[in-house]
Amino acid sequence: MSPKAGEEEKGLAREKKDPVTLTALAQFRQALDAAPNIDKALSDPRVLKVLMPALGLPDQVGNPGLVKRALLSDPKENKGVAVQLGTTWKNAAATLNLKATTTPKTVAFEGLTDKETTAVAGQLRLGEAVLTAP
Repeated sequence: MSPKAGEEEKGLAREKKDPVTLTALAQFRQALDAAPNIDKALSDPRVLKVLMPALGLPDQVGNPGLVKRALLSDPKENKGVAVQLGTTWKNAAATLNLKATTTPKTVAFEGLTDKETTAVAGQLRLGEAVLTAP
């Protein structure tokens, strides 16, 4: 059953006003701004809470060690961590392309658009479906 025309836009508009969404996004951006490097950014639960569901890996929010190793690996290398973990991880590493940068802001501003980040933050409430990979 496909959604009616305009339903997705209405849902996104509601999420932009939702206090849970606004708080999650504010914490996400604050954590990225405060992180001195990408390693620290990927260790911050406020970043992982929004980022990992956006990448289709919501069950990895509490696993910063693996997240760092996978997302900082080269998605084009056959023996890289992301590639060995599977397609979703490989796509996540390729989407963010963190191998090519050292700035935490890349996580928010280059890898994910504001629309995707906002939509993911709206999925943080318990019991809601998690957004698939962008």
